[in-house]
Amino acid sequence: MLKGIIHAVLFLVKNATAVKSLLWHISRQNVNIILLNLGAGMVFLLYTLVYYVLNGILTEGRIVL
Repeated sequence: MLKGIIHAVLFLVKNATAVKSLLWHISRQNVNIILLNLGAGMVFLLYTLVYYVLNGILTEGRIVL
C-alpha cells in the first residue's frame, strides 16, 4: 500500500507540468482540450492501475495496492 502511494506521489510530481497545462486550459475554458486531456488521463490511470494489480498478483500472489 505504502509503495503504491509513493509511486502515485512520484507520478504526480513528474506530471506537474501536465497538471499545470490542464489548469491553464480550464482557465481558458477550452472545453474540447480539457475533455481530451481528461480522457487520456483516465485511460492512463486505468492502465497503470491494471498494471499494478496484475504485477502484484503475479509477484506476490495477492492484490497489492
